[in-house]
Amino acid sequence: MKLNHAFKMMFIGLFVLANDSVGEESRFATFPDQYTIALWLFDEAMYPYATLCDAGPSYYDLRLMSKGILGPGKFGNALYLNGENGFNVSYAGFAGKVVNEHIREEDGKVSGLWGPTEGPEYLLQTLNSGQWTCEFWLQLAENPSESFLIDLGQGYKEGFSLLFTTSGKIELMSAYSGLKAICPTEISDLIDGKWHHLTFIQKGNNVYHFLDGIKQPAVSIEQMSKEPIPDLQRPRDREHEHRDFENLNYDDRRINRFNLAIGQSRTGQKTIHGKIDELRFSNLARYSGDFPLPESFARKYGAYGSSVSKPVVPNGPSPLFTGEQEDSVLNFGLRRHLFIDEELIDTLWGLKFVMNQPTNKLKTDFVPKKSAWRPSVVDIDNKVFLYIPEGYGSEEGRTHLYISEDGIKFTKAAESPIFDNLPLYGTFFKDTNPSINDEEKYKLTSWIGNRGIHLFFSPDGIHWRRNETTMLSLVSGGGAESYYDDQLGNYSCNIRRDASFNTDSCPGGVRQCILFRTQEPVKAWPFTALDNPYYEGWTLPAITCEGPVNFDATESGEAYRSRVIKYPWAPDVYLSFVWRYPRHLGDDPPRHVDLGVSRDGRNWKFFEPSQGWYIPTNTDADPEQLSIYGLIRRGDEIWQYTDHGGPHGGDPPRTYYRWSQRLDGFVSLDGTGTVMTKPILFSGSDVTLRVNSTGSLKIGILDKDGKPLKGYNPEDCDMITNNTNQIIHWKGRSDLSALSGLPLRLQFKLENAKLYSFELEGNDL
Repeated sequence: MKLNHAFKMMFIGLFVLANDSVGEESRFATFPDQYTIALWLFDEAMYPYATLCDAGPSYYDLRLMSKGILGPGKFGNALYLNGENGFNVSYAGFAGKVVNEHIREEDGKVSGLWGPTEGPEYLLQTLNSGQWTCEFWLQLAENPSESFLIDLGQGYKEGFSLLFTTSGKIELMSAYSGLKAICPTEISDLIDGKWHHLTFIQKGNNVYHFLDGIKQPAVSIEQMSKEPIPDLQRPRDREHEHRDFENLNYDDRRINRFNLAIGQSRTGQKTIHGKIDELRFSNLARYSGDFPLPESFARKYGAYGSSVSKPVVPNGPSPLFTGEQEDSVLNFGLRRHLFIDEELIDTLWGLKFVMNQPTNKLKTDFVPKKSAWRPSVVDIDNKVFLYIPEGYGSEEGRTHLYISEDGIKFTKAAESPIFDNLPLYGTFFKDTNPSINDEEKYKLTSWIGNRGIHLFFSPDGIHWRRNETTMLSLVSGGGAESYYDDQLGNYSCNIRRDASFNTDSCPGGVRQCILFRTQEPVKAWPFTALDNPYYEGWTLPAITCEGPVNFDATESGEAYRSRVIKYPWAPDVYLSFVWRYPRHLGDDPPRHVDLGVSRDGRNWKFFEPSQGWYIPTNTDADPEQLSIYGLIRRGDEIWQYTDHGGPHGGDPPRTYYRWSQRLDGFVSLDGTGTVMTKPILFSGSDVTLRVNSTGSLKIGILDKDGKPLKGYNPEDCDMITNNTNQIIHWKGRSDLSALSGLPLRLQFKLENAKLYSFELEGNDL
């Protein structure tokens, strides 16, 4: 058995039940505490077949089924038990691609929900150990009679169950512990419309029962034969191994998998009408006497103090271009402006916007083994962290980490992958939100094969935990590329929408970029729920119209990956290094990188095909060039990484390269001519330019009406040379403090020059 590297740390000491201390390796408190084995919060958004996250350490996820309903509960959402025959939840199948290919429901719909499983090993070991706690909140709607609240085990063999009996009592059966117990609580006492906290504990040969934190009278115990822990069925190949499930009928599939039912038996019968919330299993006897009723076990609701995410507060300057300031003075403040479009420009003559390709192409020493790997780069402690998920269709579901000092030579960070058995396809990024906790400094948003789109956290980029709630219970067309927006105070995720659907209510047919945004990333992200979601062979709905189209296909190709990022070193700048896929040219043509620019992350301008591709192409050697997510800054240079090889992913080997881009240098105003800005509220004491000039460039300061200020004519401006960070002088004077607070314009006169950006000094950008 192989565990996620971070999880290995967490399980040290987990089964030393008599010892309450936490080992040194468990100092990163990934979960509510070191004794939690499984925790289902049921806080996901209601949508067909939603993944119900296990917030414990092992990802024993459930899936919402056709009879399952989520709605307001004791804390956040709860699982509604509707009292009907059928299935509320299913135990999730393998994380990966395999279960989606052939397995269908009784009505013939592709589902895979009854595909092969890997059993909840640590949960079963806990129930087998003779010391455990099961607790949850329950609200009954009517008096049940011989109805199952919990029923779990391999196939239909005896396992663990809580049964409401015909005599009005609660029967606990644990074949893994070899006992059966009748608890004294009268079920009729629970039918009052209130939420009640129920706890069941085994410690050695004893069973204890608590109702609303009060220890109940002695429990009657009957010994029974002890069942061995079932075959855990770990897959050898998460992409191709189907264990012949497609050849089994509907019920035989369930006999050959691990099943977990809530509010009914494992056959979908003997049902309960009510609600259940925050179901937790622990590997010790948590309570010995009466105890205060617990608050939510979810980190997001405040139960664990400093671990709770704080409200998002915008920490960047207010957006400059809101569309509401056409005839007014722009409150520019102290900020840097990149000339990527005409938003700040009033008049323009003789100049044009030019996309600038990166230069200084250097081959890295990293050689990927799979063509489907889609890495991210993140700057951590002045080192380049190269994260490499093997992809949602990988055989083993691993994510590797390589680290480099110089951005060229990479060393594997550890022998073990940072994720194991999780087939990921997403992007890593540094979160610049100042209100986050230290353990949330780095984030990953990723599509997991057969599990939906999820959010992960890390304090150091090495040790990771998954968020306790599914981010989006949807199928990603490719990755989930996210960033924090310091100006809007929210998180954005751009996801490719596939081209296989096209309906009257939701037109499709081409690959597009779909946008999702939220201010509460630790909760289920908002989306537009459709009455008839679209399925494409996966167990979850494919993204269609659940979010708005952020940008579309162009004449040169569909949007295959968005690669959207908010530029970290200037406000009001969003960049997309989108992969264009020219499907109209034939089967599996090579993809290339197109540059997109935006002022709000929603309205985009692209530069192809008139100015070529952003990453220079070499058709003979490497037909395809693909951008890797992330930007690395070193002084006045930005490093970008690319993946080169055969068309549409091609066969390995692929080649990774590092390119250099000038700071602010993606787009420039080029040529010989003049440009005058709209009126801006002047601030600061200096003007700094980033320019490349083989001729000359001068700048003048004008009043609001466009009249030159005395002493600040372009003719008074000292010569400006090629420099990435040059303070402007007028006859030796640079201090502009006397102009602060006035509505003014800037006029630039270029002769054979490239103008990238200017900055009103006084900030730290």
